[in-house]
Amino acid sequence: MSLNFSDLNKGMVIELENQPWQVMDYERHKMQQRAPVTRIKMRNLISGAVIERTFQRYDTAFSLAEIDARDTQYLYTDGSHYFFMDQETFDQHELTEAQLGSSLGYLKESMMVEVVFYKGSAINRFGDLPRIAALMLSPTVYSVAQVGVYLKEKLESDSLLSSLTVQGEVANLRTVASGHSYFTLRGDGSSIRCVMFRGRSGQEYLDEGQEILAGGTFTFYPPSGEANLQVVAALPVGEGALALELARLRQALQSEGLFDASRKRPLPLFPRMVGVVTSPSGAVWQDIQNVVRRRYPLTQLRLCPSAVQGEAAAGQIASAITRLNTESMVDVIIVARGGGSLEDLWCFNSEEVARAIFASKVPVVSGVGHETDYTIADDVADQRAPTPSAAAELVTPDSRQLMANVHSGRQQAAYAMNSVVTKHRNGVERLWQRLKRRAPDVGLMKRQVDDLQTRAATRVLLRNDYLKRDVSMLHARLTALEPAATLRRGYAVVNRSADGTIITHPQLVADGDPLDITVAGGVLAATAGSQADHIAQSRQEPAPAVSHIEPNLPDVHADDDALLPEPGPVAPRRQARRGRKAAPAPPPAMRPLL
Repeated sequence: MSLNFSDLNKGMVIELENQPWQVMDYERHKMQQRAPVTRIKMRNLISGAVIERTFQRYDTAFSLAEIDARDTQYLYTDGSHYFFMDQETFDQHELTEAQLGSSLGYLKESMMVEVVFYKGSAINRFGDLPRIAALMLSPTVYSVAQVGVYLKEKLESDSLLSSLTVQGEVANLRTVASGHSYFTLRGDGSSIRCVMFRGRSGQEYLDEGQEILAGGTFTFYPPSGEANLQVVAALPVGEGALALELARLRQALQSEGLFDASRKRPLPLFPRMVGVVTSPSGAVWQDIQNVVRRRYPLTQLRLCPSAVQGEAAAGQIASAITRLNTESMVDVIIVARGGGSLEDLWCFNSEEVARAIFASKVPVVSGVGHETDYTIADDVADQRAPTPSAAAELVTPDSRQLMANVHSGRQQAAYAMNSVVTKHRNGVERLWQRLKRRAPDVGLMKRQVDDLQTRAATRVLLRNDYLKRDVSMLHARLTALEPAATLRRGYAVVNRSADGTIITHPQLVADGDPLDITVAGGVLAATAGSQADHIAQSRQEPAPAVSHIEPNLPDVHADDDALLPEPGPVAPRRQARRGRKAAPAPPPAMRPLL
């Protein structure tokens, strides 16, 4: 039968190219200026392959697949194939390991299962289905929402459940901020979940333990998957006997101070031994052992067995608590039991158990029932746990968390130490850098000293050269200016012989004054006068010996003449004498200077 795209549903099995395909998902897309297309994601029921394919609007390439399920009995396997016998035709059909998938783990000989057939052949594959469920699926697949709608319609259309009045005791009452009330009606070991919306008649009569008449309609709430009674009206019948007794006992014990928070003791952090009061045959004891073994294996457990339900249970629980205190071996006690009705948990509401917990020398943790169950034992105990497993978690530390805390503490300590070391190292580095910046550069100073020494030596040498040159120049000048050097250039010094006066002008002498004329070679004796014959006559007299000759007179350089003054003009007398051109007279006799 051909299908239109409007007939597609998730889970539908279609036939495409002679193969069965299960529709996993599909999308329709509207294309601009083109016909819409449909993209389908599907799984092959034989091979398990998953593909996606796009179909045009008018494609009719697929149709509804003919699939049926038959009752078969599993016979045997040869290692690679598994053989089943049809219960109607007694024909044998074989399936491979790939077709059975994870269902192999549940197959047993002679097991009755449903095998899926396609065109007379067993295929038995509906994709990723859980284990043996793959063998027993019906050809039509429904969504969770479809099943929820079906249940809701069935319950609300039932003539009995659509208008129902129920009598029971209110328990687990909870009123939310919106004003709606959620509670449970209990009685004779059964319970019904109820909801009463705000403003309904009789909502003020709802109270914990109150027995009421509740009228309403049974319905199914798909989001939570629960069937409940929607109460539209409620009337009080009277408080239940158990609720009245519980309220009386709680009030009496509270007045005695058994519930005071000031007397509640803290639990030990690392208990060496934990006492447990519960039934040894129940699952509670196993749960407590598993939790303690997982969380803190160092803690030992001491079981003190006791009944946890019935008339004798209260006395046994009280005796077990007293015995654990007498032994003085445990650090904390757990009183535990699984969930149940008010009647089942009544032994934990007894005065005997409450007083035994109050008299305990070691802390007591109550782990009775579920989180919604609240007993007198919970009020008296040092701490209350919502469940027995939670009680075991309360009394034992988590070893993994302890190791994580130790590791974290070690990391924090290492980080803190590294931070302090890094801080001080950075401070030392900063001080070192400051010291390096402020400390004198010895190398530079050495270089500067060397440079100064070199410059000083150079300056000293230059200064010495300059001084030597100056001394040489001064020496030359002094040498040129000394009298002996002047005399060697032809000059003479005339002194009056009587007093040694130097004659600088002719008027300083008179005719006939004896004179001493000093020249370079010695001293000449002469007489002052203007008569020529006297001069000539005196020249004929023998010359006196030289009285003094100065030794080792330095040589006079040619350049020294420039330092001497220009000779003065020649006396007129001498010029006259030169004019006469008289014959030179013979020199007077020389007397030595030395």
